Amino acid sequence: MKRLLSTILTFLTLFSSTAFAENNSVYLDVSPDNLYASAIHSITEQGIVQGYDDGTYKPERVLTRSELLKIALESFGKDPITSINSDNCFSDVSTDSWASGYICFAKQEGYVHGYGDGTFGPNNSVKLVEALKIIMEVYELESYESFLNESLTDVWYKPIIDFSMKTDFVPLDFFRVDQDVNRGQMAEMIVRVQNFNPSEKEIRPSQNPEIFDPLNNESTELTETKQLNVQFTAQAPTQKWVIPYDEACEEASMIMIDYYHNEKPLTTESADSEILALTGWVADQGYAVDVGAFEMQKITAEYYGKKVKVYTGDEVTIENIKKLISMGYPIIVPFAGQQVGNKNYIYPGPPYHVLVLTGYDENNFYTNDPGTQFGQNYIYDQQLFFDAIHDWAGSKSNVLEGQKAMLVIEDNKILKRY
Repeated sequence: MKRLLSTILTFLTLFSSTAFAENNSVYLDVSPDNLYASAIHSITEQGIVQGYDDGTYKPERVLTRSELLKIALESFGKDPITSINSDNCFSDVSTDSWASGYICFAKQEGYVHGYGDGTFGPNNSVKLVEALKIIMEVYELESYESFLNESLTDVWYKPIIDFSMKTDFVPLDFFRVDQDVNRGQMAEMIVRVQNFNPSEKEIRPSQNPEIFDPLNNESTELTETKQLNVQFTAQAPTQKWVIPYDEACEEASMIMIDYYHNEKPLTTESADSEILALTGWVADQGYAVDVGAFEMQKITAEYYGKKVKVYTGDEVTIENIKKLISMGYPIIVPFAGQQVGNKNYIYPGPPYHVLVLTGYDENNFYTNDPGTQFGQNYIYDQQLFFDAIHDWAGSKSNVLEGQKAMLVIEDNKILKRY
């Protein structure tokens, strides 16, 4: 890289929460409890951005590619306006544009390359993966360049997302690589990159691009509460509790997560159709009606074409469950249904059951429990439910002998080409 990371760190100027509390009225529309308030005030104090004439910052306003590039360059101390000939660097960047100096300087330095047709798209809204790439290129992170060089994947955006997740550069409210970036999120990304210290941990790509293990993201910060908006279906969507529906808790759980990943509306009709299709396919493949975590992993991989991580034994902890949900992953969990005291079950409850964990607070887990029509956002006591987690052990009579297990499915909202 052209510049050592130490240059970045000398530029770093972060302010304490006390300083922020004393200066919490800088913008009329940025309250102290705004998710990105601290980052917004940090980049304001550094002189990287300024608000509007009416005293607002407009944290929700989406940025263009030109605006993001200008902010990234200025946050790194670059002022290219007078140092570059801006003639004809991209076919859609006119020489009299306010952004031409920034764009053409960035092209000269190799920070941006534009699209294959020779355009830059200066007025296009900037997407998450574009913003990450621009910021990391401008900041000339040596560990980022090394990561790119060592990555084995041919998918251009995947190393960017992988590196950003490992280094905690991605704010928590992003779920897709093609999600637009607003001014609040931009502030957070700038501050996170400024605060990055590669000496704290080794950042290297996996030597097996097929590995999917979200708990490797050691920098995940837990929020006090988290609730994922996973749509619900009972395993018997039309309340016909007969075969195949009364044994379809595994399939219903997979379907809920698939619809969450693909942001499709899950109606009674679509849920019923999906359950019939998936249970039919599972039967045709020779699976039993009750399957454990590793069979569910194989079914999901074969039917949906997704990578699935199974965690077992000591990997299954309340903290790890919360970490995964904090990252945006709903979790499929097998458990002993008669141990949790759900009054909506037909007494005494299912010996072996599967549901989707969707959220948590201090004392409870929030679930989509397909075993009852009243299972949407059903709340279980954390410790009670955790103690009941047991994988399929071969029969309904020995469920309590099963090890702890949970499944997380790859989310293409983060890793999909756009």
